[in-house]
Amino acid sequence: MKMQKRSVSLGRGLKVGAVISVAALSLGAAGVGVASAASGSAGRPAGPGRLMSPKGFSVVPVAGDRYVEPATSLTFLGVTASQIAGMKIRGSVSGVHFGHYSRLVGARGESFVPAKPFRPGETVTVTAPKLRMPGGHGDSYTFGIARPASASAARKAFQVAASEDGSAPSNAASAAPGGKTHRYSPPACNVVEYKSEPNLEAQSVCENLGVTTHGTPAGRLIFITQGGNVSGSGGGIFEPNGHLVYWNRAPFGGPRDDNLHPVRFDGNQYLALWSGAQPGSGGYGNGFVYLYDNHYHLVGKLSTSGFPSNWVDLHEFQITPQGDALIGIFDPVTETIGGNTETVLQYVVQKLSLVKTGYHISVGNLLFQWDSLVQVPVSQSEIPNPAANGAVWDYFHGNAISEDTDGNLVISSRNTWGLYKVDDTPGSANFGQILWQVGAPLAGDNTLTEPWCYQHDLVALGNGQYSLYDDGGTGPNCLLGSTAHPSRGLIISVDPNTSPASVTLVHAYTHNPAIYSGYTGSVERMSNGDAFIDWAENPEITEYNQAGTQVKMDMTLSNWSYRASFLPWQGYPTWRPNVAAQAAGGKTDVWMSWNGSTQVAKWIVLAGPSAAQLTAITRYWYKSNFESMAVLGHVYPWVAVEAVSASGQVLDRSLATGVSGG
Repeated sequence: MKMQKRSVSLGRGLKVGAVISVAALSLGAAGVGVASAASGSAGRPAGPGRLMSPKGFSVVPVAGDRYVEPATSLTFLGVTASQIAGMKIRGSVSGVHFGHYSRLVGARGESFVPAKPFRPGETVTVTAPKLRMPGGHGDSYTFGIARPASASAARKAFQVAASEDGSAPSNAASAAPGGKTHRYSPPACNVVEYKSEPNLEAQSVCENLGVTTHGTPAGRLIFITQGGNVSGSGGGIFEPNGHLVYWNRAPFGGPRDDNLHPVRFDGNQYLALWSGAQPGSGGYGNGFVYLYDNHYHLVGKLSTSGFPSNWVDLHEFQITPQGDALIGIFDPVTETIGGNTETVLQYVVQKLSLVKTGYHISVGNLLFQWDSLVQVPVSQSEIPNPAANGAVWDYFHGNAISEDTDGNLVISSRNTWGLYKVDDTPGSANFGQILWQVGAPLAGDNTLTEPWCYQHDLVALGNGQYSLYDDGGTGPNCLLGSTAHPSRGLIISVDPNTSPASVTLVHAYTHNPAIYSGYTGSVERMSNGDAFIDWAENPEITEYNQAGTQVKMDMTLSNWSYRASFLPWQGYPTWRPNVAAQAAGGKTDVWMSWNGSTQVAKWIVLAGPSAAQLTAITRYWYKSNFESMAVLGHVYPWVAVEAVSASGQVLDRSLATGVSGG
């Protein structure tokens, strides 16, 4: 007899980890065992009028979604195992589905993982005899399985997505509206090589002439990617004056890395870094999110649910205050549009529980999923339909997900110009539905007099306000040389009580001279009201005061970064400091650094005739940059250094190294 293991309590008489046989499950119409949470009352219908609607009860996938991945799991929020007793899951083609049940993290409901995938294009019916199913008919509801694009069509689709968000011309030679050539580019910032870390290949950040960083919030550091090397791997942390603090070579998923920023989970701070492969020119990625603790140890590799595990997109990763992960996925599906069979790239938003086991963090269960094609018609896209058999249409191109203060989500679409507020509150009558949308002109949304276009980095600020980066071009209906406008960091207010929802401009931050960007970019509104802006493919970041009348920071990057963040971080590396030394002109030049440490304030240099005979030559050399330099008055065969905190505590000591050229 086939056996099935249940990982949670299933009701009276069964305990955690109990093994249940298929024969113990309820029987379908054809006498076949079906997926069921067995209990003392398994299979007994509640009867007419006795169906329950528990508080907070919602189902994922939502009723009516016809773009669900064949390998999806099912989530039942707000219920217990006994309440879904007797549940049956049947595909219109694949038939009855068995599988594995488990309790959601935080006892928020139940999850079911089918033992086999559903069939593309079929309809799935879920029946739970005790429950009134949201969006369904009595005790049952249905959803549809998408027709995923073939492997070759998917590869082609990803190439298109990459070119649409990563191939805009450089601003250095862009044309401003009216046809005038606009040639602003930031001052050069050359990559620095470090004697004590010769293989670091780090990005560089330079203060621009005439702007010395001042008045920025204390304790904050700059977080950027994409690296000073050809492959674009690695991510870095910098001080507000541009000095490097940490560079992560991150060879894990490569060859590209993006979106390095600190996140909080379970009361601790971690570094999140997307790493993976980017086809084409880089506007899309298949990869994973890697989490590092404040010792820079890898503690998590986060993946999708129901999709290929490495389909996490580079554009967004957040951890909500409740400890759940928000990710985006580019999903190529086959659609018939105007008589043509095309591959349409929809955007999928997933909320996933996170599980911490010891020091390791992993993805738990699917808590919410939103498929753009269900709610946002292709007619909203500013990108024209290629209208041909075999064509690829990246109609939506999602690039930002943010949890609003009411717990619901806001989502940004580059290619519709739309911002969408989506209900993901369990038990809500609108669960999975768009509550309001603004900014998509082809949907007739009420927008600003000068609307944004091809925007990025939508963030909910609270009290109905949102920040976003308005690229200003490049693309259909927002073209350089004609209809484009200068890039802006925007703060807007949305009033959902009008029909349609209305937008009010709170503030617009613009660069002087004007910048015209076509892809990427970010805006961060800080607690003191300042705005921190990454000017997209133009390698420059700027901090303005709240009114936009004062520039507190203006930095050039050696290479542009997808986003930049300015947030607190404390790093405590477990590796030793590094040292290099060279004899020259009767003296010894010593270079010292400690990649990742935020505690070093000064150095003690030790020297001597051998590695075992070293004494302190100086009391202190104060840290001056990522790499500090000391010049000793004599030639010494061996040296080492000790890193010292501001309070005078010796933090760690390097290995001794021989002096070259001596």
